[in-house]
Amino acid sequence: ATGKSYAAAQAELAVLQQEVDERLYVEHLVEALSTPGLGGRIGHVDLTAVQVDSLIDAIDTVGTAIAERPTANPKIPLLKRAAELLLSVRKLTTTNGWEKVASSRASVEVGHMLLAAEAEGGKWLS
Repeated sequence: ATGKSYAAAQAELAVLQQEVDERLYVEHLVEALSTPGLGGRIGHVDLTAVQVDSLIDAIDTVGTAIAERPTANPKIPLLKRAAELLLSVRKLTTTNGWEKVASSRASVEVGHMLLAAEAEGGKWLS
C-alpha cells in the first residue's frame, strides 16, 4: 500500500510540475509578444523602440523545453509560432526589409493567429 501511495504522490507532483512549467511558458511568451514594436505612425515609423531580445529568449527557452517534454497546452505552440513570426517581421523592418515584409504574409498571419488563439482559448492573451 505504501508503494502505491508513493507512486500516486509522485505522479501527482509530476502533473503539478508540468502544469506550473506550462503556465510559465505561456506567461513568458505573452510577455515577449508584448514588448515594444514599431512606434510612430504611417510615414513616420520609429524603429528605435523595436525590441527583439525577449522574443529570442522566449522562443529559445520554450522551444528547448518543449523539445525535451512535449506540451499538453495547445496555446504554447501557437504562441511560440506567433513569437517566431513577429520576430521575423521585426528583424526585417529594423534592417529596412520593407519589400520582404510587404511581400510576405507573416505580419497578417501573426494577427490571424492571435485572434484565433484568443477566440479558442478565452482571454489568456490579455
